[in-house]
Amino acid sequence: MNFGDAVPIKGCWIKTRHLETSCGNSSIDTLLGGGIPNTSIMIVDETQSRVYAESLSKYFIAEGLYNDHDILVINPSLNEDPFTSIPSRVEESKREMLVNSRPSLFPESEDMKIAWRYSNTPQINSTISTKIRYDLAKPIINLDSFNSIRRQYPHDNSLSGCGYSNLYTYLYEILSSETYSKEINGSVKNKNLLRIVIKNIGSPLWLDPQNLSTFLVKLQSLIRSSYAVIMCTSCTTSLTSKLCRELDISSDIFIRLVAISSEEKKKLPSLDKFNGYFHLIRLPHLTSVSTFTPPAIDLVFELNRKSFDVKIHHLPPSLGDESALTTNVKPSCGVEF
Repeated sequence: MNFGDAVPIKGCWIKTRHLETSCGNSSIDTLLGGGIPNTSIMIVDETQSRVYAESLSKYFIAEGLYNDHDILVINPSLNEDPFTSIPSRVEESKREMLVNSRPSLFPESEDMKIAWRYSNTPQINSTISTKIRYDLAKPIINLDSFNSIRRQYPHDNSLSGCGYSNLYTYLYEILSSETYSKEINGSVKNKNLLRIVIKNIGSPLWLDPQNLSTFLVKLQSLIRSSYAVIMCTSCTTSLTSKLCRELDISSDIFIRLVAISSEEKKKLPSLDKFNGYFHLIRLPHLTSVSTFTPPAIDLVFELNRKSFDVKIHHLPPSLGDESALTTNVKPSCGVEF
């Protein structure tokens, strides 16, 4: 692994002699300390649903397309086009308008009903980042207008399915090329970043689930000598505790999305506007001795029609039954006044 071999690549910046890029979502970039370091393996674990991790992978792909990064999508299901509904970039003139159109946690016209002494308390902005770069409601129409090389595995004409052993061989051939390898000292102009999306890692859809542990170890070693970043989606509820631990150890970034049930929203009305909890399990430390300290860890996420937002969850004060305030309660000593 060559930490000092950082070449200028569009859509990347250098941080402590190491390339770093965006995941496509500014809120998550802020929580990660600025972005995703090169050679990182990022795992998005969605345990109780199958919707939200897909949105993050679309952000990841869109960021690559607009920066001319090459894209590789691995999906063992073989039943969908991985490049459909990729969000388009928001124009600078419309970005502020889109931010202001977000629904406020506390509307200005609604007075706070906690207590009179809190009515003049300034409202707290729970949004992690106000930058919106991509609009989920407006997909890219013409993908051929981008200079990125788009690949998918298995290939369109492949009916043999997807296995970890064959996938590693395929990744080794690509990452060993002059374009993505750090070991080959080719022309700087020929270097580019490869964004890899591996969907449903660890699911029963793979042909050789017994090779997952070996694949994770070899993949981590392979990517350290490449100009590439990987985003994997998973559902660890179907995995053994041993495999869950191996996924955690092999990743540089581990995010868990836990959907909020309707029963929980009934118990806590403050969660009604959110879709789930956003847990930071592992943060990157490739570019520093210690990990970045995020601004908050009590996080929730909200998937709107236009964007995926991560916000700080402020727990409401504990309020008792109002009828109890008017009820005469006898002191413990039994003496009434």
